[in-house]
Amino acid sequence: MRLNWFESIEYCSRLGMRLSVLNTLEKHTEAVREAQATVRDFSGFHNGLWIGGSDLGKKGSFVWLPTGTKVTWTKWKFGEPSGGANERCMNLYNWHEEEFYWMTNDANCELRFYALCQHDYKV
Repeated sequence: MRLNWFESIEYCSRLGMRLSVLNTLEKHTEAVREAQATVRDFSGFHNGLWIGGSDLGKKGSFVWLPTGTKVTWTKWKFGEPSGGANERCMNLYNWHEEEFYWMTNDANCELRFYALCQHDYKV
């Protein structure tokens, strides 16, 4: 089910998990592999997965919510984070028409995506 970023946090918590921290290439690659293995169609606009980063505390300073650590590595699409209108929450996006190929994006936290939860959220 598609949820906004805040609902995604609650959803993952109910499952005993947290939104994913994709702070290494290995974690990013594993997340993409798992996403591609699902039966969902990620080919259209507004298709993506919420992950656990935001700059809600201080605009322009992204932090991994599950760990409280600063985002120092993630696979941002070139030009991202763009800081567009109300784009404060991070997602893993696959939108070929805009050349997002499983890249990280900043998006409006109220948009509805799937939640990417993980058990082990340690840095």
